[in-house]
Amino acid sequence: MSLNAIHAVVPTFCPKSYANGTLSSTTGAFLVTDFLNLSPKSSTLGSGLSLAQKLSKLHSTPAPIPHGYDKPMFGFPVPTCCGDTQQDNSLKASWAEFYADNRLRVILKAAEKNNGKDGELESLVEHTASVVVPRLLRDDHLKAARGGNIVPVVIHGDLW
Repeated sequence: MSLNAIHAVVPTFCPKSYANGTLSSTTGAFLVTDFLNLSPKSSTLGSGLSLAQKLSKLHSTPAPIPHGYDKPMFGFPVPTCCGDTQQDNSLKASWAEFYADNRLRVILKAAEKNNGKDGELESLVEHTASVVVPRLLRDDHLKAARGGNIVPVVIHGDLW
């Protein structure tokens, strides 16, 4: 799903996915995608865009409106992964709320699960999520800095 969301925005950035799942005869898995010949000696024509231009397009194309909503939201319909770390992508109306709840607080919970509670760390993360993030990522602050409100876009969690 996430591979196809990226492919829909910048088709030459990543392959289209057709199927995936687990193999019944082993503990392995499969992923069926288009083949993208990334060789500089390839005889097929590319998009003409550099990697930086493709990333720019990906990060500046508004995300589609999720089913059941009337405007684009920050997040994604399913969890994704950044390396082996699962990302909570539950939808939020603001970038500040998404970043504080779905990134900072989720990472804190994972750290506590793996390493035990740390009161000082918990206090610092909560202060950052509830005070610093709203100040820096609120819409009116970002609007002044960027010349317009920040809008949800499809981005990548991992570049491999």
